[in-house]
Amino acid sequence: LYQNLLDRTLQYYLEAGYSYYHLWRSTLGTVFHVRAGHMENPNLLLNDLFRLGGLKTIRGFNENHFFASQYAYVNIEPRFYFDTSSYFLIFADAAAMVNRVNASARAFPYSFGGGFSLQTKGGLFHFVYALGNSTDQPLGFNYSRIHFGYTGRF
Repeated sequence: LYQNLLDRTLQYYLEAGYSYYHLWRSTLGTVFHVRAGHMENPNLLLNDLFRLGGLKTIRGFNENHFFASQYAYVNIEPRFYFDTSSYFLIFADAAAMVNRVNASARAFPYSFGGGFSLQTKGGLFHFVYALGNSTDQPLGFNYSRIHFGYTGRF
């Protein structure tokens, strides 16, 4: 596996992100996320690549489902607040990515769904139901994902 690779090379990567929160009314808001990354090295291996998918990136897929040397994704999430930090949400996620290690063509996965976030005494509980579509996962209820997470607050 390592026979034709150079012993020492320079590897660099660049990641950038932007998030915008807009509160239309006291109970209605929108969250907009954009994130992109690029990785460069003549000896890239699969374990070097960016890992995408799951609750924090592209919902509707397993955690770390995608490996990419270049990616860009956008998340749009309207929220209906019923408490200070508790809300219902619907969302749409879309991405474009390239994996140079496997020489795969560009992939354009997307997903959509809904869920809620509840503020508790100990932190925030997130629950999301999502449907996703990509080259290796068709769009269908039998491929849907349930994501949940807990963020503790001290």
